[in-house]
Order: sequence, then structure tokens, then C-alpha cells
Amino acid sequence: FSGSSYAWAKCTCNKGNLSISSSGELGRAPIEPQLTDDEANATAMADYQKELGFYSKKVSSKLADKNTLSIPTSRLIFKVASFPSTDPAEIQQMALNEFEPQSPAPIEEMVFSFDILEQADGSSRILYAAAKEEDVLSQLLYLDVTPKKVERVDAYIMGLWRNLVDAGQLQDGERNVVLAREGDSLTILVTDGAIPCAIRHIGSAEAISGFALSSGISKTMRQVNSEFTKQNVAKLIFVDLEDTPILLQQEKIKAAIGANDKLSPIVLSTIDKPLAGAKALPLTAVGVAMRSFDKKAMNLYPGSWTAELQQQKAKIRNMSIFTAIMIVWVGLIAYLYGYPYLIEQKVNKANKISEQLFPESSRVQ
Repeated sequence: FSGSSYAWAKCTCNKGNLSISSSGELGRAPIEPQLTDDEANATAMADYQKELGFYSKKVSSKLADKNTLSIPTSRLIFKVASFPSTDPAEIQQMALNEFEPQSPAPIEEMVFSFDILEQADGSSRILYAAAKEEDVLSQLLYLDVTPKKVERVDAYIMGLWRNLVDAGQLQDGERNVVLAREGDSLTILVTDGAIPCAIRHIGSAEAISGFALSSGISKTMRQVNSEFTKQNVAKLIFVDLEDTPILLQQEKIKAAIGANDKLSPIVLSTIDKPLAGAKALPLTAVGVAMRSFDKKAMNLYPGSWTAELQQQKAKIRNMSIFTAIMIVWVGLIAYLYGYPYLIEQKVNKANKISEQLFPESSRVQ
């Protein structure tokens, strides 16, 4: 989910080899009306509910048995950090301890996970992400399914990152700046080679001012240069921005990232028919689907979904136990009442045979 529309991709794994069997876009999701007139609002809401029901069916028709849902950067907080451990449980606790003081809500109301980027000499470099659980749950609005259909929750931008890596756009030894459109929002991704350094939502892709654009980019670059070795930007990549005013701000963007004026941006597009000058890139949903098989990838699956699934499993388990007890009980009743009857029937049958063979003899008792 980009924040405004859904796309989908089906990925299969055969002996470690990943392949995409199909993918596509489902168009913009209906937007809930914001009106004040009661009568007009009632009509608009009725139309919205109708459109939402139709769109939900379109989305759910693409679901497989196991699905990964992705959420936009505008709902997430990202941070790259290093910790002196390679144990996932220890890393999780260290990262939570670092994040909790800056969490926008009580940690119990947040979902939290991380990608392991690098591990060496007993330490790990990770990218952790956090979101309010209610923001993740809201993504189910367009999914006409129960949580048991969703196995993983990933970040939309990480699907794009996977596609850029697979396309060879993020080369080792280079600092890269990627400006990408997610729905109506603008996201900046900075990497050293293929390793992310920073990810941030910086505003509206359609309406952001030149000042806000420069300010958001400059803030991100200052953070990167303070936390990592400062180096020149070797590559500037625009993704899905060819029909936005962002491309008209290239000089300001170059100044904000500290790039040479002669640096030529690379323009990429994930749509089926890229506009003139843009190179094709797979749908971000393709990258998300491929990451579903990566054990080191984050999973922002909400705790409330886990609790709900556990309750469902407990109900199924209890029902199975109850059914087994009933079968044993019925079998025991059948044995207690049926066995004497069967013995009596066999005795009667034996008596009849005896009377036929030995009419004058005593009956078998």
C-alpha cells in the first residue's frame, strides 16, 4: 500500500530461487469524504461505502494463502543503528531501549521490527522501523480478510530498495540519494552502496514548497554525514516523480545534497508505461513480495493480531479436544450398552443352531 493505492505481486520460491508469477496495480483507493452538511455527508458516505466495498473485493481477490502487507513511510519512523551483538533477541531489546525515549506513543501501542543490514566481529548494523499499531491496523480497511491471511507487514520503501538493489542501481562505494513518490507523499532514501543510511518522509510530492523540500533533504543529509563517513553523492535517483513539480527543483535538490552541478539524475518509473525519459523499474510490490522470503527482513506484524490469532487457535484446539472427548464418550456408551446386547444376540443364535442340530438336547444356556 503506497498510501493512496494498492499494487500486488505473487512470488514463489522453488529450491531457493525466487520468481514473480504475476503483478499489477489496483488503482487509487476511495477517499473518505470530509463534509459538514449532514444530508450531503450522508449521501457521500453511502457512495464511499459502496466504492470501498467494491475496492476491498478487488484487493482481496489478489490475496494468496500467505500475504505480506506493506505500509507507507509516512506512517513509519526509521533509524539505522549498530549494536554489539549478533543475537536477534538481544538486538531487539537494545534497539527498543534506544527507541523508547523518542517513541511518539507508549511502547505498548507501537509495532517495532528491524532489518539486519550487516554483521561482523560480533556486532550488527540494523535498520529499525516503528509505527503506531493503530496506523498499521488502519491498512486493513481495504482488505476484506481476517488477520490470519496476513503473515508479514513490511515497509513500502523497503520493497523499492530491494528493486533498486536487484536492478544494480546502488553500487558499492557510492553514496546514493533516492527521492521517491509513495502515493501522494515524498520519501528520501540515502544509502552507502546498497546499505541504507537514512529513510524519511519529507512532505507532499505534489504540493511541497521549494523551501520545505530543501530543508527536509538538508536535514537528512546532515544526519547522515554526522552518523557516517562524509562523502560526495555519486548518484541522484528520482522514482515515480516524472509528472510532479519535484523535477523542476533539481538545482535546489543538488544544492541540498551537496552534489556537483553536473550530476545528472536518473529518472525511474514503476508504472507500466513510463513517461518520456524515464527508465522502467518493477512495481514496488514486486520487491515487497521478494522480501517475504528474507529471514533478516523486518516484520511489523501487530501484537493485537497475534493475540487474536492465538485466541482463534485456542478455540480450535479446545474444540478439537472437546470433539475427541465426545468421540471417546460416545464410544464408551456404545460399548457399555452395545456389548451386552451383542453377547445376547450371539447366545440366541447359538441356541437356535443347537435346537436345529440337537432337538432333544438341552438348550445352550
